[in-house]
Amino acid sequence: MMKWFKRALAALPLMMALNPAPRCEENRPDLRMPGRVSLTGLVPADQNLAAEPSLRDAVHRLTSKLQSDAPFDKSDVRDAEDLARRCGENAALRRLAVIALRAAATRARALRDFGESLRLLDLAIALDSDATETRLQKIDLLLDQNEWYEAETVARSVLSTDAESSSALLGLGYALLRQDNARESAEILARCLAVRDDTVVREMLQRVQETLKREHKLTEERLPRFNLRYDGLIHEEIGREVLARLEEIYSVLVVEFEHEQTTTIPVTLFTRKLYHADGRAPGWSGGAFDTFDGRVRVAVDELSATDIDRLTPMLTHELTHVIVHDLARGNAPWEMQEGLAQYMEGKRSKAAPARAERRTIDAQTRPDVSDAYLSALAWVEHIIELGSQRDINATLWQAGQTGDFNEAFRDVFGFDYAESHAAFVKQHAVQRQHPAVDPDGR
Repeated sequence: MMKWFKRALAALPLMMALNPAPRCEENRPDLRMPGRVSLTGLVPADQNLAAEPSLRDAVHRLTSKLQSDAPFDKSDVRDAEDLARRCGENAALRRLAVIALRAAATRARALRDFGESLRLLDLAIALDSDATETRLQKIDLLLDQNEWYEAETVARSVLSTDAESSSALLGLGYALLRQDNARESAEILARCLAVRDDTVVREMLQRVQETLKREHKLTEERLPRFNLRYDGLIHEEIGREVLARLEEIYSVLVVEFEHEQTTTIPVTLFTRKLYHADGRAPGWSGGAFDTFDGRVRVAVDELSATDIDRLTPMLTHELTHVIVHDLARGNAPWEMQEGLAQYMEGKRSKAAPARAERRTIDAQTRPDVSDAYLSALAWVEHIIELGSQRDINATLWQAGQTGDFNEAFRDVFGFDYAESHAAFVKQHAVQRQHPAVDPDGR
C-alpha cells in the first residue's frame, strides 16, 4: 500500500508511535514534500519577549518545548492559543505563535483529530497569511481528508506568492486530478517537475498523460454527478442510457450509505483491449475504481440498450467502492470494501458455487482470488447480521473522521475489528493470507 505523504512538522515522535489503521489497498501517490522544517532555527532566541509575567511564562514554556523537539501536550496547545490571542503586533511573538500553532496542529493530527488540526492551522494562517509553510501543511491535511476543492484553493493561494513552490504545485496537480481535470493537472505536474526533478512527480505525470492519451478520442457526456467517457463502439443514445443507469444506481447507494459524493465521478467505458492496454488491471478484471485518480473504468465491447442490465452489477460494484472510499476517506479495510461492493450488487455467499466448481469456473479468469472475494462477502453478511447497514455506515463515517477504522468499529459494534475478523476467518479454517469463507463447510 502506498503511504500518504507527510510534511514538515508531521514527524513528531507522538505520530511515529501510533499504529496505522487498517486501510483498503491504496493506489494513491506518495506525495513526498520537502524535509521537515527545523523548529530550532525558527524559534526566537529571546525568551523574555513579553513584559507581562503570565505571557512571559507561556513564551518560556513554548520555546523550551519547541527547542527540545518534544511533542506537544494539552497545556502546550493552551499556551499556543493564548499567545496567538495576546501577541499583538509583536513580530517575534507572532512568529512564535505561528510555529507553536503548527506544532499543536501536528499533535491534533497525530491524535486523528483532523478538525482540530485544521482549526489550529487556520489560526496560524490568520496570524501570518503569507506563511507558506503553514499553508502547505494545510494542503497536506486537506488532501489526506479528500478535500480536493479546498486543497486546490489553498495551493493556488500559495502559488500566487510563490509560483515555483514545488510542494504547492504537487498538491494542486493532485487536487485537480481528483476533480477530473486531468489536462490542467498534467500541466501543473509538468511545471512541478521542471522545478523539482522527482521520481514520484515524474511517475504521476506519466500516469496522467497515459490517461489523457487513452481518453483523447473518447466521446464525453456530462451530468452534475457523472462525467461519462466512451469510445465509438457505443452510440450516443446508449451513452445517455448508461448515464441514466448510473444516476439510478447512485440514488440507491446514497440511501443505503446515507452519504453523497461531493465531487463529480468520472466513469470511462473502454473496449476490453483498451481497458487492459496499460497492463495495470489483472486479466480477469472487468472494472475497477482507481484511488489514484478517482476514476471508474469498465471494460465493455459493443453495447446495446438491452445490454445495460448486464452492465448494472459491475457499475453498482464500482460505484459502491467510490462511495465507501469517500465516506471512510480511504480507511476501510479491503475485505469491507470488496464485501460491501459485492453485497450491493446483489451477491450472497450462500448462492456461490461449491469450492471445487468455483475453482473450475475461475481457473482461467480469476485464479487465486475467488476465495478471497467470497470471504469478504461472507464477512460483510456476518457484520450486517450482528448489527445493521446503518451501523456499518456509522463505522465508515467515524473512520473517515478519525482515520482509525478499528476504533470506529469498536465504538459502534462494541468489539475489536481485527480480532473478530481473525476469529471469523479461523472459524472457517482458511489461511489468513488468502482468506476465503465457505459458509456451508464445503
